[in-house]
This record gives sequence, C-alpha cells and structure tokens, in this order.
Amino acid sequence: MLEFIIFKRRRNFCWQVRDQSGKMIAGGREKTRPAARYHAYRALFLVLSTGWKATDLQPH
Repeated sequence: MLEFIIFKRRRNFCWQVRDQSGKMIAGGREKTRPAARYHAYRALFLVLSTGWKATDLQPH
C-alpha cells in the first residue's frame, strides 16, 4: 500500500509518497497546496505504472 502526505513548511508545501513501512519513495516541494497535491498524485501514478512492489526497496 502506498500513500502520499502533504504538509506545510514555512512558505512551501512539501509532499512525499511513502510505502507501508514509512520509507519515502518520492518527494518534493511546491508553492501551493494544489500544486503539491498534483505532483504527489503524479508521482504515485508513476510509481504504480512502473509495476512497483514493496520488495523493490529492500536490499537483496
């Protein structure tokens, strides 16, 4: 399961895409909340479209 988080930091909104264990997969910073939400959804879609699995982040 993947999730995205948006939080305000000073003047910017930071976004992160995390896996179920809390590891950050993607992240960024935008000036507005709608822009941060758009980029978080976009990153989430790109991660899912590549066939990402939870085992991809674990060392072999």
